[in-house]
Amino acid sequence: MKREICGLVGERIRAIRKNKDLTIEELAFKSEVHPNYLGDLERGLRNPSLINMEKIARGLDVPIHALLKTEDPEHSRRKQVEQDSVNEKLAAYLSKISKSHSKPEIKLIVKLVKNISNYLKAPKNRG
Repeated sequence: MKREICGLVGERIRAIRKNKDLTIEELAFKSEVHPNYLGDLERGLRNPSLINMEKIARGLDVPIHALLKTEDPEHSRRKQVEQDSVNEKLAAYLSKISKSHSKPEIKLIVKLVKNISNYLKAPKNRG
């Protein structure tokens, strides 16, 4: 049972970290934990304390309960397919406009797209 819950928490940490385009080293630095410890957590080899879960949640800029949330694998697969489709369309569009815009304009467009993406990924404040 312990290995199962540790594995689920580790998978969730890894999924959120990758979704935010962070390396293990970057998240470890932001969370004030050792990269090896974080890697062990992601592989389900360590049992994180509540204090370390809070540090990691803060480093990921998510509420601590987000580390415990699990999704149906089929829902996750559909979500990934949808995201891949959006990424392909975006890449095609950026390739197309790169031929008609200057390098500074392209950098600005990419920055705007990243900001919009980060905004859409951020937890919504409800209240």
